[in-house]
Amino acid sequence: MPELMFDGRKLVYAEFGAGKRIAGTPTILMPSTEYRDTETLVPIFSQFPDTADIVVLDNTNLGQATRLDEPVSTETILEEIRFAINALEIRAPVLVGYCATSEMALYAARELHAAGAILFGPLVHHPESAFVEFLYATLQKAILDGDTYWLNVTMNLLDPHATGFRRERAWAMSQYFAHQAVLQDKEHFWLKTLQTKPKGQFQWEDLPKLDFPIRIIRGAHDPAQLMPWLTERLTRPEHDLIQVDCGHQVLNDRLEETMAHMLAFADELTGRPSVSGAAT
Repeated sequence: MPELMFDGRKLVYAEFGAGKRIAGTPTILMPSTEYRDTETLVPIFSQFPDTADIVVLDNTNLGQATRLDEPVSTETILEEIRFAINALEIRAPVLVGYCATSEMALYAARELHAAGAILFGPLVHHPESAFVEFLYATLQKAILDGDTYWLNVTMNLLDPHATGFRRERAWAMSQYFAHQAVLQDKEHFWLKTLQTKPKGQFQWEDLPKLDFPIRIIRGAHDPAQLMPWLTERLTRPEHDLIQVDCGHQVLNDRLEETMAHMLAFADELTGRPSVSGAAT
């Protein structure tokens, strides 16, 4: 994978679709997550047509980028994204958030004056609920203890309507062995999770204040979001919600449909006023 050097650290990126900037076409830019990075997204994003321009960026401590023995601050992540946008000459970035990184995507899109944002199954912090913090504390304990059973139970309960459950009664057991393999990677999750959250820089109550296009794509059977509370805040005409027939994993379970919604969103942004230089 190609590399960028930022502040003495290696950032890794991968390009899909056209593999280059296309005049007048926005660039879909996805910072990596603990489960989705430049390497693991290859079988998914390689299916996009060359009419699209997609970049995946491994921030510090994620994917194949440099590791530090400490969490990375939100501001550091923002500066790494800003640096990559300028280095790769991205003129109209569309920030992508997946689950827990949705807040980071919205925060970065706001701060960098992006052309828009796409969110996959956002994990929403309700101002009066500590559910997300409880969830991560549960996952972290299972991982640090090497407890495959509780890690597997928690992960499967997060997506009880995955197509795996629909097609295979033994899905939970097969996932058990997958999570057992994950726990052999000692760095998994501990350094890589939570650091991509904006830690208060973005509040979901402020969603109506964001004046750029936002498309939320979620599984209709995804139990991890507070949908009535979230939909009440989708009051701007340039913000929309699309639901597909699956659980949490829209890229795995409904890739063709999700891809079509992403491409349509990018097409709608084509021809909008230029945001050239917005990330500087």
